[in-house]
Amino acid sequence: MSLATALGLVAVAVGASAMALASYGPAWLAAWTGPLPLGAGAALVLAGLAVVLRAHGRARRLALALAASTALLAALALGLPRARGGAQLMDAGIAASLLLAAAGLALFDGRGRRAGRLLAGASAALPATYLLRVLYAAEGVGRFADAVPGPWIALGATLVGFGGLAARADSLVARAAAGRTLGALHLRRVIPAVFGIPAVLGLVMSGWTRWDTVDEPTAFALFALACICALAAASARHAARLDQLARERARLEGLFRRTFENAAVGIAHLDLEGRWLRVNDRLCEIIEQSRDELRYTTLHALLVPEDREVTLAACESLAAGAIDSHRGECRFVTKQGHPHWVELVVSIEREPDGRVEHLVAVVQDVSERKRTEAELELVRRALDGSSDGVVIASTRRPEGEIVFVNPAFERITGLSAVQALGRGWDLLADPAEQGALKERFRRMRRDEGLALLLRGRRPNGEEYCGEIRLAPVADRATGAVTHHVGVLEDVTERMAASSERERLLAQAVSAREEAERAGRAKDEFLALVSHELRSPLGVLASWLPMLRAEAPAELRQRAVTVLHRNVALLTRLIGDLLDASRIASGKLEIERGSVELVRLVRSAVTALQPTAGDRSVELEFSCSAADDVHVDGDAERLDQVVQNLVDNALKFTPAGGRVDVDVALCGEHVELCVRDTGEGIAPEVLPTIFSQFRQGRGGPRGAGRGLGLGLAIVRHLVELHGGTAEAESQGSGRGTCVRIRLPIASAPSVRAPDRAVGEPATLEGVCVLLLEPDRPAAEALAVALEAAEADVAWVRTAADALAQGDALEPDAVVAAFDAEPEEAAELVAGLRASERAGRHVAAIALSTDSTPEARRRAHEAGFEGFVPRPFEPAKLVAAIRRLVRKDELKVLVVDDDRDGADSLGILLERRGFAVRCAYGMAEALVAATRFEPQAAVLDVALGDGDGAQLARMLRVRHPGVRLVALTGSERGDLGSDVAAFDGVVQKPASLAHLVDLLRGR
Repeated sequence: MSLATALGLVAVAVGASAMALASYGPAWLAAWTGPLPLGAGAALVLAGLAVVLRAHGRARRLALALAASTALLAALALGLPRARGGAQLMDAGIAASLLLAAAGLALFDGRGRRAGRLLAGASAALPATYLLRVLYAAEGVGRFADAVPGPWIALGATLVGFGGLAARADSLVARAAAGRTLGALHLRRVIPAVFGIPAVLGLVMSGWTRWDTVDEPTAFALFALACICALAAASARHAARLDQLARERARLEGLFRRTFENAAVGIAHLDLEGRWLRVNDRLCEIIEQSRDELRYTTLHALLVPEDREVTLAACESLAAGAIDSHRGECRFVTKQGHPHWVELVVSIEREPDGRVEHLVAVVQDVSERKRTEAELELVRRALDGSSDGVVIASTRRPEGEIVFVNPAFERITGLSAVQALGRGWDLLADPAEQGALKERFRRMRRDEGLALLLRGRRPNGEEYCGEIRLAPVADRATGAVTHHVGVLEDVTERMAASSERERLLAQAVSAREEAERAGRAKDEFLALVSHELRSPLGVLASWLPMLRAEAPAELRQRAVTVLHRNVALLTRLIGDLLDASRIASGKLEIERGSVELVRLVRSAVTALQPTAGDRSVELEFSCSAADDVHVDGDAERLDQVVQNLVDNALKFTPAGGRVDVDVALCGEHVELCVRDTGEGIAPEVLPTIFSQFRQGRGGPRGAGRGLGLGLAIVRHLVELHGGTAEAESQGSGRGTCVRIRLPIASAPSVRAPDRAVGEPATLEGVCVLLLEPDRPAAEALAVALEAAEADVAWVRTAADALAQGDALEPDAVVAAFDAEPEEAAELVAGLRASERAGRHVAAIALSTDSTPEARRRAHEAGFEGFVPRPFEPAKLVAAIRRLVRKDELKVLVVDDDRDGADSLGILLERRGFAVRCAYGMAEALVAATRFEPQAAVLDVALGDGDGAQLARMLRVRHPGVRLVALTGSERGDLGSDVAAFDGVVQKPASLAHLVDLLRGR
């Protein structure tokens, strides 16, 4: 609590007690306290509160209001006449004193603060004179006009005046009471002697005088002598204290000087402009400048330009008193011109009045620390940029405690620094290897390192392989191992490469062994091929003489059959060899389309029935799927698959055996199963049965046993169609089952190859030009075409054909495309260039290469048709007829008699119609939707419906279709149903009449 606050509170207490005593006090107290007017007590309370608020510097407006209230009461007491109550408010002297105190409090701030101090002093002096009158019984002191205040009120007024003097912290009274300066300390020691001794001696002398002990001159002389002796003693004691303080100051100054000079850091005093005033030796060493050199320079001049602006701005703020200190790192320029890093702390030293006197600078050499930090930063960047992980672990725990990891370690292990720090070495190992890892770490000593190959797993589940090299780190003083540092290298790729090399080496060894086996297999295969080819060639050579005219007719017919069978065998052997070659080179491709699989399988089985009969094997076909099941694939290649499987089953089934062919639906797939009761497959051979050159079924290889390529080709073709091939067998002698699964397609069907045996097609009236450099091949083509009643012309080159000009007007060209493709293309281009209006020459290419690429090249050369070699005469004739007669009529033949429908269809095809057969009303409606016929031949009596009703339905769906009724009754027996047809043909049908009706004649 400050002195002003204490004085103000005491004044408030005096005023409050005065008011209370005036109202409720006993009469006998009035002799001691004197008069206690209520106005004086109230004014003292208000003035005391104003002093307290002023001392704390708070509620300035309230303090002014309280001072104004005090002044108002005092002014009323002075202004009112005594007779009208002025005396009841307060004594005139007290009123004057409080008025001055209120004015002094009002002038507390601003330019009038000195006047305020004078007024506060005067307000304290007026009531103090009355107190002296009371203490010393001096009648001539302390009387104001006619009124005499009581001592209690005078004491309160005195306290208010002194409180106003002490309210400001910079006043003499406040500094003397609470100041820390040497003057304040001295003043507090002198004041008791200066005020106390005269006051006590004055009371004693005054009492002696009143009691007539001594007279007044003697009392005054004694008072003066006593005061001189007391003040002399106090002064002597004070002088001794001053000497003691001087010695203490000298000691402190010496201590400061020694501290200043011998400090381990540089210390300097600077003026507000930054000039050096005093510096110690350490500062000179740091800056490498002597005191004389520093005398003519400033702090800012020694700084490097980059740091000068910041330090200069800080010193300006310090000089202005805006901040008390500034700390920062900067660089001084030495004599040699090198920058020298220091830590600079600049603070201010203030005057007693608060003004900044000078600056104090403390300079510490941090160049070594900066150098160390730069080195550590370099090490940190090197560790951060290292491709190898670095880990440091403490030895405080037996299992180690990781204290540092670099980013490469985090990248290799997948663990962040937060996850790794504090963990042991077991963090780096796979759980299965941690036991061996701990044992290795326990054996590691301070003088030896350790290299380990670790296999771990990252948090995301990835495995990694790392090689870590550990080395001990010993304490320099004790030599004890405190840490281990490890360098972790990610060798995952290297180990993978090593494993891959080992795998490739093993693969190379296996490939070499496989190549050796393949070499042996090739030799065996060549021997087998030569044997398989030589056998049918020998048969051909043996039976060809039987075709002479002098041979009996029965023998010639038998020879034709044998020759045909062996030629088919040779064709198949050569086809398998070509397919195997295309598979090996990756050139075997398929032409996709939607195929009716059931029709295709039924047709293939029907074609192989004679072969089964020759071998005394029962061949049966069953189907639990609808006939309109379609697959997306190549009809010819699928037919080849079925042919190979069924023929293979027949080949390995002994006489009296059985082969079952079944087609069934299996979810989203259609399954073809070929099951036989033949020789079966041994378990050890079954896994390789679809490999090339494998013949797993019993019996020695020989003529008619095949080349071991059939099942390999089957599997490859099935996989090209997106299907699977599997073989099952219970062992040797227990038969075999081969299952083929193909995905079902929903697109419209492409008609399956029709293997029905019937009258061959004719090319009557068609002129065919053959381009074939080889005469025997040309003669074979000519014989096949002439057998189909075609007119045939043969040329060796395109020039020979084009030289004949208009004399040669072929309807179709059959050219050997694989021998000389440029020659064939030239011929087609020349004939097309000379075509008359309305006349078109059909072009068909013959080639031993039947791949899609070969077909594409032929199409680009202008050929519309493509027939692979060795050719089948029926297919060649059909291709020519289809191209020459592009406007052929689409005819739907509907009859519940399957054989009758097929035979009629063959006859109509030979007459140039495109025929589709249906074997009932329901099948006819489906076929009509997909085939879109232009004419239809309908049996009137169908097993599952009425032919007339079918005719009406077809008329609604296809308004322009021509409908011909086929009936075994008279025309009149049809009744009103005859109106549904465009014509009626009675069984047995006249082919010429039927053709005329279909063509609308």
